[in-house]
Order: sequence, then C-alpha cells, then structure tokens
Amino acid sequence: MAELNIRKKTTPIGMTYEATKSIYSYCYLASGVSLYGQGNLDLAIINRKALKQRLLMMVDFEKNQSYFTSQENET
Repeated sequence: MAELNIRKKTTPIGMTYEATKSIYSYCYLASGVSLYGQGNLDLAIINRKALKQRLLMMVDFEKNQSYFTSQENET
C-alpha cells in the first residue's frame, strides 16, 4: 500500500495517457500491477467472466506511462 501511495504522489497525472487521466483509473491500474506486476514494466491480465471482458493493464513507472485496454471475450 505504501508503494501505491508513493506512485500516486509522484506520477504527473496530467502528462499520462488518456486512459489514466482520472485518478480512479490510475489507482485501479496501480493496484492491479502491484498484485500481478513483473518488474520494471508491470503487466496484469484479468479475465472477468461475469463481465465477459478481458482487461489488459500495463504500467511503465520509469517512463510514467500507462496503457489500458479492454476486450470482450468471445463466447
């Protein structure tokens, strides 16, 4: 949780990509990668069957860039 708070304070929200301009989206991305992160480029893939969506979140904290995509699962 301390890591998330540090990231919120140090990341310039106005300079990030469109998907992360709201603080809610940024916090959601940051919390997701803290659970599933893989190092300098953190990646999380969440498959939500109830929503029939696949969410892909990538955050590169060194470059202060975030990417978020959503894809409907085929049935």
